Amino acid sequence: MTGFWILLAWVLSLLIGTYLGYERGRWLEGMLLGLLGPLGAIAAGLLKPSLLWEAERRYIVACHMAKLRTEAVAELRHRREDARHFDDMVVALEEQVHGQKLALSDGLDSLASELGQIAEGETPRAESLRKWSAWLAERSQLVRRQTDPAESD
Repeated sequence: MTGFWILLAWVLSLLIGTYLGYERGRWLEGMLLGLLGPLGAIAAGLLKPSLLWEAERRYIVACHMAKLRTEAVAELRHRREDARHFDDMVVALEEQVHGQKLALSDGLDSLASELGQIAEGETPRAESLRKWSAWLAERSQLVRRQTDPAESD
């Protein structure tokens, strides 16, 4: 039974040494060290990578970094474009709100003048209509001042 465990340890050392050597681009050296047993597998773990293997890894890393840089630049460009579109939408929305407020102010002015024309006379109802007309004209001016401070009287 002892021979089975020795054989198992030797085969595992061979596999581990070969794997560790392969990871460093030196599979033959790893396999030969693995043949020596568990100490050989430990020695295979201490192998330095081969120059060719190291050059290939650096090339792969450089290619991956270049790809990541390209993706980062594209993402930044996309974000700037989105920010520009958002700013354009905000400006368009502000212009619409400004136009609607001016339209409201014009409508209030028109309604106030119509009420003023209806209120020509000296009846109690005419006095009430004149007050409403003045109040609407005042609100119209308030809306106009809030919309565009330069247009205030």
